[in-house]
Amino acid sequence: MHKSKFFSLSFAATAISFISAPAMAVVVTTLQPAPTPGAWGVSDGTPEIVDLTGVGGNLENNAPAGSGALKLDTTGGVAKSEIKFGAPGPITMGDFFNNPGGTLSYDYYQVGGAPNSNIAPAFKFEVLDLTDTSGDGYATFIFEPFYLTNSAPTKNAWTNQVLSLTQGFFWNTGIYGENGFVYDNTVTDWLALFGNTFLDAFILSMSFGIGSGTPDQIGYIDNVQINNGNFNQTYDFEVAAVPVPAALPLYASGLALMGFAGWRRRQKKAALNA
Repeated sequence: MHKSKFFSLSFAATAISFISAPAMAVVVTTLQPAPTPGAWGVSDGTPEIVDLTGVGGNLENNAPAGSGALKLDTTGGVAKSEIKFGAPGPITMGDFFNNPGGTLSYDYYQVGGAPNSNIAPAFKFEVLDLTDTSGDGYATFIFEPFYLTNSAPTKNAWTNQVLSLTQGFFWNTGIYGENGFVYDNTVTDWLALFGNTFLDAFILSMSFGIGSGTPDQIGYIDNVQINNGNFNQTYDFEVAAVPVPAALPLYASGLALMGFAGWRRRQKKAALNA
């Protein structure tokens, strides 16, 4: 499959420019069936937004935002669970990381007891360099918490993670003919290797996932913050409130009036018989 096929996320056709977004968090209650520009969508498996009310422990009591979270689950034979956010407009690596210096932060929670203790929710972003003439201008860059310390990530507790030019190690699937399987490179290190051409590569999407051949894993994501001079937004995953049917208040009022009318009739009948 030609790597440029991934550009079919309709990224190129989206002419919406990144603009300053309000500080108030966007409450995400629905995942789109597929990745969509400017929205979170299901990329693989069965990720879902869940309510943490009543589950107890750190998962509920120390939740970073609201009472909900995104659940990533590879139990029951599921190979992978992933959501993806399609870029809402054209933004390059240079736009995000160098002007004035973008960061992405999020909170994750990994349930302990799974067979592979090194697994925790991973973050990824896809890039495509349209100026590349070698046919190798596409790659996915992956951050996995394990490679920060070469030890198992914290389990059964919420952990805040910040990623930037110098924070977080990323490996990649290979771009510009270079080996991407280097596990201690920051974005700055990759920029030094690839040169300024990498600054022209477009960011197609960002995603969170768990799995890729590691079964029986459960993790949670919430409070995703994307911060750059051109785009600043926080995403809070919450279960949608069940709407009250419009007729229900009228129905309740009707029952109350009927009950009052019945009481009045009984009172009047009792007075006449006295």
